[in-house]
Amino acid sequence: MYEKAGYCMMLLTLGYLSGKDIKLKKISVVPLLVSGILSVIYVLAGKGMSMEYFMVCMLPGMLFLLLSLLTGEKVGYGDGAVLLVMGLWTNGFFCMMVTCMAVFLSGLYSVYLLLKGKKELIPFVPFLLAAMEVMLLYE
Repeated sequence: MYEKAGYCMMLLTLGYLSGKDIKLKKISVVPLLVSGILSVIYVLAGKGMSMEYFMVCMLPGMLFLLLSLLTGEKVGYGDGAVLLVMGLWTNGFFCMMVTCMAVFLSGLYSVYLLLKGKKELIPFVPFLLAAMEVMLLYE
């Protein structure tokens, strides 16, 4: 039951941020920051503080932030920040699985855009939302 509350909070966060990401191609900082603070409280209240747990939970986000740095922000820093928060609300393994599925889905969409001859920025958060919904559906 406790774990499901984290999933629900992350779905709400992703749902809100998806709309903003589609319209503005940017991540809203304030809602993400509020969700991040609440996720730290959630982890401390439920699982206790363990530095190893925090590091494992935030590993997918840290890897995405590194990818942002290495690619000159072709992958946005906001996407990495969203994954940091997602890792805390869910857990590191679940977050990694959702990230892999979201990358796959966004890759399929990219192929579609290439076939149509369109060149545009792709918001990543909606793919995270879709991937998380699929993962929860088949959990």
